[in-house]
Amino acid sequence: MSTNRCRLSFCFMICTLSLVLVAQRAHAEDQSRDKHARTPHRWLVVPVLATDAQDRNTLALSTPLEDALRAEGQDVLGSPAGAALFDSNHSSEPVELNNDEMSRLLRRVGEAARHLALGELVQAQQAMEGVYALSGPARDYLNREAARARKIFDNCLIAAYLWERGNEHQRALRQMLDCSRSFPGFRPEGRAYPPELRELFDQATLRLGQMQSTTLLVQSGSRVGCGVRLNGIEVGKSPMSFSDVRSGMTRVQLECDEGSPSRIHEIELHPGSNHLLIDPEFDRAVSTRKALSLAYADDAARKAHSDADAKTVAHVLDREDVAVLWIAHDEGGEHVSLRRIVGATSQAVAELSFKTGAGYDPAALSEAVNKLLHPEILPHPLPLAAPVHAGTDAMLQAAETDTTDRAPRETKLAIAVPLAVVGAGGMVAGWVMYAERQDVRRALYPQGVTFSKLDTFHNQGTASLLVTGLGAGALTISDYFWLPSAERVPAWAWGVGAAGAAVGITGLGFALGGTHCDIFDPHVACQAFTADSQFGSTLALNALPLLGVPLTYLVRNVVRMPESHVQVSAQADRASSGIQIRGVF
Repeated sequence: MSTNRCRLSFCFMICTLSLVLVAQRAHAEDQSRDKHARTPHRWLVVPVLATDAQDRNTLALSTPLEDALRAEGQDVLGSPAGAALFDSNHSSEPVELNNDEMSRLLRRVGEAARHLALGELVQAQQAMEGVYALSGPARDYLNREAARARKIFDNCLIAAYLWERGNEHQRALRQMLDCSRSFPGFRPEGRAYPPELRELFDQATLRLGQMQSTTLLVQSGSRVGCGVRLNGIEVGKSPMSFSDVRSGMTRVQLECDEGSPSRIHEIELHPGSNHLLIDPEFDRAVSTRKALSLAYADDAARKAHSDADAKTVAHVLDREDVAVLWIAHDEGGEHVSLRRIVGATSQAVAELSFKTGAGYDPAALSEAVNKLLHPEILPHPLPLAAPVHAGTDAMLQAAETDTTDRAPRETKLAIAVPLAVVGAGGMVAGWVMYAERQDVRRALYPQGVTFSKLDTFHNQGTASLLVTGLGAGALTISDYFWLPSAERVPAWAWGVGAAGAAVGITGLGFALGGTHCDIFDPHVACQAFTADSQFGSTLALNALPLLGVPLTYLVRNVVRMPESHVQVSAQADRASSGIQIRGVF
């Protein structure tokens, strides 16, 4: 009996030590999350301008800050590289051809049309080489005017027709398919086209019709009536669903300001339904010419939208932390207000002066970088989307959020601690009752089995399982209240869950596949406590609190129950309204 109790005491100490280590690890992660020390982060520096400063050199203002962050061991995406990555991941600047380029290209189109009229296909292709060599966005600019687009489309059709007349049907069909894809919505209708050309176009249409249909729905958020262009050709007004498109790469533009080319969204259309939502106000603010920046019509618009837009840019570029530079012209240089965005909050960091020919003051720049990397020395952050036009009550609520965060945390700890104590006590008591059951079992053999002893033996077994189960359940429930917040299941939680799975599988192995003896058979194997059929079940119950650690994080992420606080605010901006619910989940 003494040996078995020592073994049980050793198992209990191991379980207790594991729980203590898990609690310490969670506490350390909670502290490290609250204190962003000088650990490497993935930074993005975004200059933000108003109209009167759009032509200024933003690289001169952002590069010194980027270099200072790199000197502190931080991962910083440079502004030119960020601009190029944004162009490929989100949208690119529209291409505008100057008058000389337009004149030259239109002369080539005219020459090609004359050669095609004479049946000179090779010469026509040579004349069109300059047009075909243009990038997709540059060809889109040519297509912006319907008459020009129609002329290029006609050249494409006649080239296919000439291939057909030359008995190269497959080449002609490929050419016609390309005409249909490149000029959505265009058809050889209402014009004097040869019957053979119409027949070839119908064959291409039939070939495309045998493929799975492709539709594109373009929406512009709260804005309606904005022009939608596919490959430079205007096809309708937003919101619109366009079915006369083909799968493959397509360039989409949403233009709410007539005559002003907008950013180009290049997407790959797949057979079936395709949906593209474009924010025209965000597109208007983003600039990726030479470097990445945001620009607004006035300072009020900049204050209202720059933080949220900078966060959107960071999300596109997969950056975690954002340094925003509010730039305003000052005597002798620029005045720069530095802000820090991380997660769903925004903080004012420092005010800097950039003098022409001298740059930033080194001491002021060093202090600003120090504050960027140590947010605990700054005032409490405000929610990123704190409404500008929401009213006094909502603004007060945003300011009071930080002072009320601690109360729910303390309340949850007040629930977690008693549950954990009761749970741990119940599990210890269950093992003690199990040990006493073993004393009764051993006493049955030399003294003989009686019904009263047998009842005591069974009752202790039932009580042991019940008490252990209740204790394990209480300790598992406490996991929900004391575990720190996290956006996903932490790696250490998976490790704890794996340990719990190992304990549970071991217990089930003893319960289902172990060597069990009959209580009336005084075989020597019955003297081992593992021969009791209830040992495995009792051990398996100890796995529940460990399995509850990753399960708690999974449940939180599924049901999105608030862990710390919830903030509800109204928002009315950019001709839209809504309600935002924010919190730590």
